[in-house]
Amino acid sequence: MKKLKLQSNSSVLLHIQVLKITLLVILYLLVSMFSLSAQTPRKESEADGLSNFVLQGTVVSATDGKRLQGVSVRTEQKQRTSSMEDGSFKLPVKHRNGTVKFTYIGYKPLEAEYSAGVSLTIRMIPVENQLEEVEVVSTGYQKIPKERATGSFEFVDNKLLNRKVSTDFVSRLEDVVPSISSTKFFSENKGRLLNINVRGVSTMNSESWPLVVIDGVPYPNNFDLLNGNFMNINPNDILNVTVLKDASASSIWGAQSGNGVIVITTKRGKYNQPFQIDFNTNLTIGEKPDLYYAPQMESSDYIDLEQLLFDKGYWTSRIKRYNGSMTPVIQLLKKFKENSITSDELKSELDMLRNVDVRKDYLTYMYRPLCSAAI
Repeated sequence: MKKLKLQSNSSVLLHIQVLKITLLVILYLLVSMFSLSAQTPRKESEADGLSNFVLQGTVVSATDGKRLQGVSVRTEQKQRTSSMEDGSFKLPVKHRNGTVKFTYIGYKPLEAEYSAGVSLTIRMIPVENQLEEVEVVSTGYQKIPKERATGSFEFVDNKLLNRKVSTDFVSRLEDVVPSISSTKFFSENKGRLLNINVRGVSTMNSESWPLVVIDGVPYPNNFDLLNGNFMNINPNDILNVTVLKDASASSIWGAQSGNGVIVITTKRGKYNQPFQIDFNTNLTIGEKPDLYYAPQMESSDYIDLEQLLFDKGYWTSRIKRYNGSMTPVIQLLKKFKENSITSDELKSELDMLRNVDVRKDYLTYMYRPLCSAAI
Protein backbone atom coordinates (compact mmCIF):
# COMPACT_ATOMS: atom_id res chain seq x y z
CA MET A 1 0.00 0.00 0.00
CA LYS A 2 2.85 2.41 0.88
CA LYS A 3 4.63 1.52 -2.36
CA LEU A 4 1.55 2.32 -4.48
CA LYS A 5 1.21 5.72 -2.80
CA LEU A 6 4.84 6.66 -3.60
CA GLN A 7 4.35 5.79 -7.26
CA SER A 8 1.25 8.00 -7.54
CA ASN A 9 3.12 10.98 -5.98
CA SER A 10 6.04 10.64 -8.37
CA SER A 11 3.73 10.57 -11.41
CA VAL A 12 2.01 13.75 -10.21
CA LEU A 13 5.38 15.47 -9.82
CA LEU A 14 6.37 14.39 -13.33
CA HIS A 15 3.19 15.83 -14.80
CA ILE A 16 3.81 19.09 -12.98
CA GLN A 17 7.37 19.31 -14.37
CA VAL A 18 6.13 18.68 -17.94
CA LEU A 19 3.45 21.31 -17.50
CA LYS A 20 6.02 23.85 -16.26
CA ILE A 21 8.30 23.18 -19.23
CA THR A 22 5.37 23.51 -21.63
CA LEU A 23 4.33 26.83 -20.10
CA LEU A 24 7.91 28.13 -20.31
CA VAL A 25 8.15 27.20 -24.03
CA ILE A 26 4.82 28.86 -24.80
CA LEU A 27 5.86 31.97 -22.88
CA TYR A 28 9.19 32.11 -24.75
CA LEU A 29 7.48 31.83 -28.13
CA LEU A 30 5.00 34.57 -27.24
CA VAL A 31 7.79 36.91 -26.15
CA SER A 32 9.76 36.20 -29.35
CA MET A 33 6.76 36.83 -31.60
CA PHE A 34 5.95 40.07 -29.79
CA SER A 35 9.51 41.38 -30.08
CA LEU A 36 9.64 40.43 -33.78
CA SER A 37 6.32 42.15 -34.53
CA ALA A 38 7.49 45.20 -32.63
CA GLN A 39 10.78 45.40 -34.51
CA THR A 40 9.37 44.86 -38.06
CA PRO A 41 7.58 48.23 -38.52
CA ARG A 42 10.63 49.99 -37.08
CA LYS A 43 12.81 48.53 -39.84
CA GLU A 44 10.25 49.48 -42.51
CA SER A 45 10.07 53.00 -41.16
CA GLU A 46 13.85 53.19 -41.34
CA ALA A 47 13.74 51.99 -44.96
CA ASP A 48 10.97 54.32 -46.06
CA GLY A 49 11.91 57.30 -43.94
CA LEU A 50 14.03 60.19 -45.15
CA SER A 51 17.06 61.64 -43.51
CA ASN A 52 17.35 65.20 -42.37
CA PHE A 53 18.96 66.39 -45.66
CA VAL A 54 17.02 69.14 -47.44
CA LEU A 55 17.38 70.27 -51.07
CA GLN A 56 16.28 73.84 -51.70
CA GLY A 57 16.69 76.59 -54.23
CA THR A 58 14.98 78.92 -56.73
CA VAL A 59 14.00 78.45 -60.39
CA VAL A 60 14.06 81.44 -62.76
CA SER A 61 13.93 82.04 -66.52
CA ALA A 62 17.32 82.42 -68.21
CA THR A 63 16.04 85.15 -70.56
CA ASP A 64 14.38 87.70 -68.25
CA GLY A 65 15.06 86.30 -64.74
CA LYS A 66 11.35 85.80 -64.04
CA ARG A 67 10.62 83.35 -61.20
CA LEU A 68 8.84 80.25 -62.47
CA GLN A 69 5.98 78.59 -60.63
CA GLY A 70 5.03 74.94 -61.07
CA VAL A 71 8.42 73.66 -62.23
CA SER A 72 8.68 69.90 -61.62
CA VAL A 73 11.64 69.01 -59.37
CA ARG A 74 12.65 65.34 -59.24
CA THR A 75 15.65 63.55 -57.75
CA GLU A 76 17.26 60.24 -58.61
CA GLN A 77 15.47 58.61 -55.67
CA LYS A 78 12.06 59.57 -57.15
CA GLN A 79 11.33 62.28 -54.58
CA ARG A 80 9.54 65.13 -56.30
CA THR A 81 7.97 68.51 -55.69
CA SER A 82 7.06 71.69 -57.58
CA SER A 83 8.31 75.23 -57.29
CA MET A 84 6.11 77.74 -55.47
CA GLU A 85 4.81 81.10 -56.65
CA ASP A 86 8.09 82.84 -55.90
CA GLY A 87 10.02 80.10 -57.75
CA SER A 88 11.42 78.54 -54.57
CA PHE A 89 11.32 74.84 -53.77
CA LYS A 90 12.24 72.64 -50.82
CA LEU A 91 12.54 68.86 -50.94
CA PRO A 92 13.72 66.31 -48.28
CA VAL A 93 16.28 63.91 -49.75
CA LYS A 94 18.03 60.75 -48.61
CA HIS A 95 21.55 61.56 -49.68
CA ARG A 96 23.67 64.59 -49.11
CA ASN A 97 24.78 64.75 -52.80
CA GLY A 98 23.03 63.71 -56.00
CA THR A 99 21.38 64.80 -59.24
CA VAL A 100 18.10 66.67 -59.59
CA LYS A 101 16.08 67.18 -62.78
CA PHE A 102 13.86 70.19 -63.61
CA THR A 103 11.11 70.11 -66.27
CA TYR A 104 8.65 72.82 -67.29
CA ILE A 105 6.36 73.35 -70.28
CA GLY A 106 7.96 75.60 -72.87
CA TYR A 107 11.46 75.18 -71.41
CA LYS A 108 14.26 72.73 -72.04
CA PRO A 109 14.71 70.00 -69.38
CA LEU A 110 17.68 70.63 -67.12
CA GLU A 111 19.74 68.43 -64.80
CA ALA A 112 22.03 69.72 -62.06
CA GLU A 113 24.18 68.38 -59.26
CA TYR A 114 23.10 69.29 -55.72
CA SER A 115 24.63 69.27 -52.28
CA ALA A 116 22.34 69.38 -49.27
CA GLY A 117 22.53 72.65 -47.41
CA VAL A 118 23.60 74.64 -50.49
CA SER A 119 20.82 76.70 -52.12
CA LEU A 120 20.52 76.24 -55.90
CA THR A 121 19.64 78.91 -58.47
CA ILE A 122 18.36 77.20 -61.59
CA ARG A 123 18.10 79.18 -64.85
CA MET A 124 15.87 77.38 -67.36
CA ILE A 125 16.23 78.06 -71.08
CA PRO A 126 12.99 78.52 -73.07
CA VAL A 127 12.39 76.53 -76.25
CA GLU A 128 12.62 78.97 -79.18
CA ASN A 129 10.16 78.94 -82.09
CA GLN A 130 8.15 76.15 -80.54
CA LEU A 131 4.98 77.09 -82.40
CA GLU A 132 6.78 77.20 -85.76
CA GLU A 133 7.76 73.55 -85.41
CA VAL A 134 4.18 72.49 -86.15
CA GLU A 135 4.19 70.69 -89.49
CA VAL A 136 2.21 72.65 -92.05
CA VAL A 137 1.10 72.01 -95.60
CA SER A 138 1.55 74.61 -98.33
CA THR A 139 -1.09 74.83 -101.06
CA GLY A 140 0.80 77.56 -102.88
CA TYR A 141 -1.61 80.23 -101.60
CA GLN A 142 -1.48 79.58 -97.88
CA LYS A 143 0.12 77.40 -95.21
CA ILE A 144 -2.19 75.47 -92.92
CA PRO A 145 -1.63 72.69 -90.33
CA LYS A 146 -1.96 69.15 -91.59
CA GLU A 147 -5.05 68.45 -89.47
CA ARG A 148 -6.88 71.37 -91.10
CA ALA A 149 -5.92 70.49 -94.68
CA THR A 150 -8.67 69.01 -96.86
CA GLY A 151 -8.26 66.63 -99.74
CA SER A 152 -5.52 64.16 -100.48
CA PHE A 153 -1.93 65.36 -100.26
CA GLU A 154 1.56 64.15 -99.47
CA PHE A 155 4.09 66.20 -97.51
CA VAL A 156 7.79 65.57 -98.13
CA ASP A 157 10.15 67.32 -95.73
CA ASN A 158 13.79 68.13 -96.40
CA LYS A 159 15.08 64.98 -94.69
CA LEU A 160 12.87 62.69 -96.75
CA LEU A 161 13.65 64.56 -99.97
CA ASN A 162 17.41 64.16 -99.45
CA ARG A 163 17.13 60.44 -98.81
CA LYS A 164 17.66 59.83 -102.53
CA VAL A 165 20.68 61.34 -104.25
CA SER A 166 20.15 62.91 -107.69
CA THR A 167 20.77 66.14 -109.55
CA ASP A 168 17.05 66.95 -110.02
CA PHE A 169 14.14 67.07 -107.61
CA VAL A 170 11.76 65.08 -109.83
CA SER A 171 13.63 61.79 -109.53
CA ARG A 172 13.87 62.32 -105.75
CA LEU A 173 10.08 62.15 -105.53
CA GLU A 174 10.00 58.73 -107.16
CA ASP A 175 9.55 55.84 -104.73
CA VAL A 176 8.89 58.40 -101.98
CA VAL A 177 5.46 59.86 -102.78
CA PRO A 178 2.59 57.38 -103.28
CA SER A 179 0.47 57.71 -106.47
CA ILE A 180 3.39 59.10 -108.50
CA SER A 181 4.28 57.12 -111.62
CA SER A 182 7.22 57.81 -113.90
CA THR A 183 7.08 57.72 -117.69
CA LYS A 184 10.23 55.99 -118.89
CA PHE A 185 9.82 56.11 -122.68
CA PHE A 186 10.74 59.81 -122.72
CA SER A 187 14.08 61.17 -121.61
CA GLU A 188 14.10 60.21 -117.96
CA ASN A 189 13.10 63.23 -115.92
CA LYS A 190 15.61 65.49 -117.62
CA GLY A 191 15.13 68.84 -119.28
CA ARG A 192 11.79 70.35 -120.10
CA LEU A 193 9.45 67.43 -119.39
CA LEU A 194 8.52 66.24 -115.92
CA ASN A 195 7.78 62.69 -117.12
CA ILE A 196 5.82 61.91 -113.95
CA ASN A 197 2.09 61.64 -113.34
CA VAL A 198 0.04 61.96 -110.17
CA ARG A 199 -2.68 59.30 -110.13
CA GLY A 200 -2.30 58.82 -113.86
CA VAL A 201 -3.30 61.19 -116.68
CA SER A 202 -6.55 63.11 -116.18
CA THR A 203 -6.58 65.34 -119.30
CA MET A 204 -6.97 64.85 -123.07
CA ASN A 205 -5.18 66.83 -125.80
CA SER A 206 -3.56 69.16 -123.28
CA GLU A 207 -0.78 69.31 -120.74
CA SER A 208 -0.37 65.85 -119.20
CA TRP A 209 2.14 66.71 -116.46
CA PRO A 210 1.43 68.09 -112.97
CA LEU A 211 1.58 71.83 -112.34
CA VAL A 212 4.69 72.95 -110.47
CA VAL A 213 4.40 75.90 -108.06
CA ILE A 214 7.53 77.44 -106.53
CA ASP A 215 6.95 79.75 -103.55
CA GLY A 216 3.44 80.55 -104.77
CA VAL A 217 4.43 81.21 -108.41
CA PRO A 218 3.48 78.68 -111.14
CA TYR A 219 6.40 77.21 -113.04
CA PRO A 220 4.68 76.17 -116.30
CA ASN A 221 5.97 73.62 -118.77
CA ASN A 222 5.48 75.53 -122.04
CA PHE A 223 8.04 73.63 -124.17
CA ASP A 224 10.23 76.71 -124.32
CA LEU A 225 13.97 76.27 -124.06
CA LEU A 226 14.22 79.29 -121.78
CA ASN A 227 11.26 78.56 -119.47
CA GLY A 228 9.97 75.51 -117.68
CA ASN A 229 13.28 73.63 -117.65
CA PHE A 230 13.03 71.63 -114.45
CA MET A 231 16.74 70.94 -114.32
CA ASN A 232 17.11 74.60 -113.34
CA ILE A 233 15.52 73.84 -109.95
CA ASN A 234 18.29 72.99 -107.51
CA PRO A 235 17.05 70.24 -105.14
CA ASN A 236 19.43 71.52 -102.45
CA ASP A 237 17.47 74.80 -102.34
CA ILE A 238 14.18 73.01 -101.54
CA LEU A 239 12.89 73.09 -97.97
CA ASN A 240 9.85 70.85 -98.48
CA VAL A 241 7.45 69.62 -101.16
CA THR A 242 3.68 69.18 -100.97
CA VAL A 243 1.92 67.09 -103.64
CA LEU A 244 -1.80 67.88 -104.08
CA LYS A 245 -3.46 64.87 -105.65
CA ASP A 246 -7.25 65.29 -105.91
CA ALA A 247 -9.98 67.76 -106.89
CA SER A 248 -9.09 70.10 -104.04
CA ALA A 249 -6.05 71.11 -106.13
CA SER A 250 -8.37 72.17 -108.98
CA SER A 251 -10.40 74.31 -106.60
CA ILE A 252 -7.22 76.28 -105.86
CA TRP A 253 -5.32 76.37 -109.15
CA GLY A 254 -8.07 75.78 -111.70
CA ALA A 255 -7.99 73.68 -114.85
CA GLN A 256 -4.22 73.74 -115.18
CA SER A 257 -3.98 71.57 -112.07
CA GLY A 258 -6.11 68.73 -113.44
CA ASN A 259 -3.12 66.38 -113.24
CA GLY A 260 -2.13 67.40 -109.71
CA VAL A 261 0.06 70.11 -108.23
CA ILE A 262 3.62 69.92 -106.90
CA VAL A 263 4.12 72.81 -104.46
CA ILE A 264 7.77 73.58 -103.72
CA THR A 265 8.85 75.73 -100.79
CA THR A 266 12.45 76.91 -100.97
CA LYS A 267 14.78 77.69 -98.11
CA ARG A 268 14.81 81.24 -96.76
CA GLY A 269 16.22 83.21 -93.90
CA LYS A 270 14.39 83.99 -90.67
CA TYR A 271 14.24 87.02 -88.46
CA ASN A 272 17.26 87.26 -86.13
CA GLN A 273 18.68 84.07 -87.59
CA PRO A 274 22.50 83.93 -87.41
CA PHE A 275 24.47 83.69 -90.61
CA GLN A 276 25.01 80.11 -91.75
CA ILE A 277 26.39 78.35 -94.81
CA ASP A 278 25.32 74.92 -96.05
CA PHE A 279 27.48 73.06 -98.53
CA ASN A 280 26.25 69.94 -100.27
CA THR A 281 27.67 68.17 -103.28
CA ASN A 282 26.60 65.04 -105.14
CA LEU A 283 28.88 63.07 -107.46
CA THR A 284 27.50 60.23 -109.61
CA ILE A 285 29.89 57.88 -111.42
CA GLY A 286 28.79 55.19 -113.87
CA GLU A 287 30.12 52.93 -116.61
CA LYS A 288 29.31 53.03 -120.32
CA PRO A 289 26.03 51.33 -121.29
CA ASP A 290 26.26 47.73 -122.42
CA LEU A 291 25.00 47.92 -126.00
CA TYR A 292 25.56 44.18 -126.48
CA TYR A 293 23.26 43.25 -123.61
CA ALA A 294 20.15 42.89 -125.79
CA PRO A 295 20.51 40.23 -128.53
CA GLN A 296 20.46 41.82 -131.98
CA MET A 297 21.05 40.66 -135.54
CA GLU A 298 24.67 40.78 -136.67
CA SER A 299 25.66 42.95 -139.63
CA SER A 300 26.53 39.90 -141.73
CA ASP A 301 23.11 38.32 -141.14
CA TYR A 302 21.38 41.59 -141.96
CA ILE A 303 23.27 41.86 -145.28
CA ASP A 304 22.26 38.30 -146.19
CA LEU A 305 18.63 39.16 -145.44
CA GLU A 306 18.77 42.26 -147.66
CA GLN A 307 20.29 40.21 -150.50
CA LEU A 308 17.48 37.67 -150.13
CA LEU A 309 14.80 40.38 -150.29
CA PHE A 310 16.50 41.99 -153.28
CA ASP A 311 16.66 38.68 -155.18
CA LYS A 312 12.98 38.00 -154.40
CA GLY A 313 11.98 41.31 -156.01
CA TYR A 314 11.10 43.24 -152.86
CA TRP A 315 13.07 46.29 -154.05
CA THR A 316 12.07 46.12 -157.73
CA SER A 317 9.26 48.66 -157.43
CA ARG A 318 10.80 50.62 -154.57
CA ILE A 319 14.17 51.56 -156.05
CA LYS A 320 12.82 54.34 -158.23
CA ARG A 321 10.55 55.93 -155.63
CA TYR A 322 11.39 59.56 -154.89
CA ASN A 323 10.94 59.06 -151.19
CA GLY A 324 12.64 55.68 -151.03
CA SER A 325 15.53 55.28 -148.64
CA MET A 326 18.10 52.64 -149.63
CA THR A 327 20.79 51.18 -147.45
CA PRO A 328 24.38 50.92 -148.75
CA VAL A 329 23.79 47.21 -149.45
CA ILE A 330 20.78 47.92 -151.67
CA GLN A 331 22.70 50.62 -153.49
CA LEU A 332 25.52 48.16 -154.24
CA LEU A 333 23.07 45.50 -155.41
CA LYS A 334 21.39 48.09 -157.65
CA LYS A 335 24.75 49.03 -159.20
CA PHE A 336 25.55 45.34 -159.76
CA LYS A 337 22.17 44.79 -161.45
CA GLU A 338 22.84 47.76 -163.72
CA ASN A 339 26.33 46.32 -164.52
CA SER A 340 28.03 49.32 -162.97
CA ILE A 341 30.26 47.12 -160.80
CA THR A 342 31.57 43.60 -161.12
CA SER A 343 30.78 40.65 -158.87
CA ASP A 344 34.23 40.82 -157.31
CA GLU A 345 33.76 44.50 -156.44
CA LEU A 346 30.32 43.73 -155.01
CA LYS A 347 31.72 40.93 -152.87
CA SER A 348 34.59 43.12 -151.65
CA GLU A 349 32.27 45.96 -150.66
CA LEU A 350 29.83 43.64 -148.91
CA ASP A 351 32.64 41.93 -146.98
CA MET A 352 33.78 45.35 -145.79
CA LEU A 353 30.24 46.21 -144.63
CA ARG A 354 29.97 42.89 -142.79
CA ASN A 355 32.70 44.07 -140.40
CA VAL A 356 30.86 47.31 -139.60
CA ASP A 357 29.03 47.39 -136.22
CA VAL A 358 27.51 50.71 -135.25
CA ARG A 359 27.50 49.69 -131.59
CA LYS A 360 31.27 49.56 -131.64
CA ASP A 361 31.39 53.06 -133.12
CA TYR A 362 29.00 54.38 -130.47
CA LEU A 363 31.09 52.92 -127.66
CA THR A 364 34.29 54.29 -129.22
CA TYR A 365 33.27 57.77 -130.32
CA MET A 366 30.01 58.65 -128.51
CA TYR A 367 29.67 57.15 -125.04
CA ARG A 368 31.92 58.06 -122.13
CA PRO A 369 31.95 56.92 -118.48
CA LEU A 370 29.26 58.79 -116.53
CA CYS A 371 30.39 61.48 -114.12
CA SER A 372 27.80 64.06 -113.06
CA ALA A 373 28.06 66.44 -110.14
CA ALA A 374 25.66 68.82 -108.42
CA ILE A 375 26.76 71.46 -105.92
